[in-house]
Amino acid sequence: MRLSHLWITAFVAVILSQTTIAQTEVGGDITSDTAWTAAGNPYIVVDTVRVLEGVTLSIEPGVRVKFDTAHSLEVAGILVARGTATDSVTFTSNAPSPQPGDWGSIKFDSTSVDAVFDSLGNYLSGSIIECCRIEYGGEEGGICCDRASPFIHQNLITANAVSGISCYGSSPKIEGNRIEGNADSLTDYGGGIFCASSSPTITENLICGNSAQYGGGVFCYGESYPRILDNTIVENWALRGGGICCFYYPKASALISGNDIRGNTAADLGGGIYTYGTMAWDINTNNIIGNSAANGGGIYCFNSSRLMNIAHNIISHNFASDNGGGLFCNSSAPTISDNSIIGNSASTYGGGIYTSGVSHYHFPLSITQNNITGNLATLCGGIYSADSSYLVMDYNNLVNMGQYEVYLNGVSEDVNAINNWWGTTNLDSIEAKIYDYCDDTTLAEVHFNPFLTLPVIGNPASVYSLRLKSDSTYSNDLTTDLWIGAEMYIQLEGTDSDSLSCDQTTVTLKGNLTDTTGIQVILTETDTTSGIFRGTARIDSISIEDLSIEAVVGETLTVISNIDSTQFVTVLVGKEGIKEGNISPIPKEIALFQNYPNPFNVTTLIRYHLSAVRGRPTAVTLKVYNLLGQEVITLVDKEQKPGKYEVSWDGRNRSVEEVASGIYFYRLSARDFHQARKLVILK
Repeated sequence: MRLSHLWITAFVAVILSQTTIAQTEVGGDITSDTAWTAAGNPYIVVDTVRVLEGVTLSIEPGVRVKFDTAHSLEVAGILVARGTATDSVTFTSNAPSPQPGDWGSIKFDSTSVDAVFDSLGNYLSGSIIECCRIEYGGEEGGICCDRASPFIHQNLITANAVSGISCYGSSPKIEGNRIEGNADSLTDYGGGIFCASSSPTITENLICGNSAQYGGGVFCYGESYPRILDNTIVENWALRGGGICCFYYPKASALISGNDIRGNTAADLGGGIYTYGTMAWDINTNNIIGNSAANGGGIYCFNSSRLMNIAHNIISHNFASDNGGGLFCNSSAPTISDNSIIGNSASTYGGGIYTSGVSHYHFPLSITQNNITGNLATLCGGIYSADSSYLVMDYNNLVNMGQYEVYLNGVSEDVNAINNWWGTTNLDSIEAKIYDYCDDTTLAEVHFNPFLTLPVIGNPASVYSLRLKSDSTYSNDLTTDLWIGAEMYIQLEGTDSDSLSCDQTTVTLKGNLTDTTGIQVILTETDTTSGIFRGTARIDSISIEDLSIEAVVGETLTVISNIDSTQFVTVLVGKEGIKEGNISPIPKEIALFQNYPNPFNVTTLIRYHLSAVRGRPTAVTLKVYNLLGQEVITLVDKEQKPGKYEVSWDGRNRSVEEVASGIYFYRLSARDFHQARKLVILK
């Protein structure tokens, strides 16, 4: 039962092993302006604390707030919790062995005072959570906003169990926090941050390792207008919306910009972002990389309007176990423009983009000025359009995506696809990249002529230099020795083609004549008008073992793209004067490398190194396992001498039966070295 007044037992002496610890017990209603200072540490919440209307609770840097089971901090007035980069405010469990869900959450009610900003966006007053650590929360997560708009900035929100922060009809500022390990097990919405009809400003937070059924990192619904800016949203899990999930009423909108959204997982839809029923939603200038889902590895849109804008993002190396590796648009008509959609994969259809159905008002799905390259799927690595989709696509680069760049299935309305670059100027070759009326007369036709004769989108208007640089300053050309593990700093210099944003382009590194795809290294413009693009790749191995020989033009390097270490290729050296460096023909350590290609269809190659120990052979096993940990096949089980090895696998088990598409693991054991890596089979 909540107490009718605030009660405090100040500086209670607790004797533990002859050590005196001061603490402050708090609970009940705060009826007048109150400050919690570091001198009162720790603050033990023995009953839910409620900040009443018209009252301010201020929490200073260094304060530690520990909650007894199920208790929360509820804000009907103003909460000002402001730590610093070196001295945060901590909200945590008071249990001896903390677990997610030990306590409630920080809840902002609809009566709480919203954050107020000046014309430059600087915080002036109202509720704010800044540079805090929120962990082991429970009911509705660490931070919950319902009809609230706090400012949430640079926080660590960790190990909570039903949202770390909850906003109900309020608009606080949430900035600079760490929001990690929360798990919404009560409402199933918003592992890290929960917003209901609220418009918080959420900036520069680390939101990682949270989970919920909807919105592992952030969940918003109702008539909300959140601003989610410059956050790192990584390794969260949900059924839908691993990183961010939003359900909106018709008038609601959101701004999601400048975020790093990586490695999130959705069991069903939208590994990075899931949207439902959104109107004026703006997703721009985010890195959406390495997320996974059954459908829509990077982004899944359902019933979204033409006012939804997806622009200037890097959508790269996301994976869908079914359809839509990069994006899945279901009955939606967003504008998809100026993105780099690169290296995504799907087990079935649409490695880059999968589109299905028609938007409510029959507006077209507009795909314009994107760099769509190097995506992969069993059928159509590029853009797969199904079930009466209505498409308009122009001024895109559509290259290196398997047999088909565009594939229609059940589409009866012709597609306007003029002015795109298809990687060739041969009319028949372009036609062969498209599956439409010419292949099945029940389908619509893709009108692709006139087409571009040079790639454009995401590239400078013209290029006058492409160089390897010696270090991250990009100040000097690469003329020194190369070694395994060294970075290749790539700088492209040209004329800016779009002064509105920092563009992205790609450099494709290809090997010998049998290598038709190579790897794509993403380069990003240094500012909106510079025309200078930079990115990196890593040298994995060098072809020559004789230390006295220079790697001159015509020799080979094996290069790994830093955007995704699973992608590598052997490329020709194109610059004289690059020397090999001190490379031993015998590896100095045991190493297991990522298989290539990955995902794969027919065969894949697994490479590993064995170091020397007194010249003796080493007992080595290399095995493949399924997701249940069951052994599929043993590839190596014998003693081997020190050296470099490679083994191919054709996707068959020990009974020589083809295994199903999906995720598998291969594990190398040699002496005290044990390492496993993930591989993906696409049939």
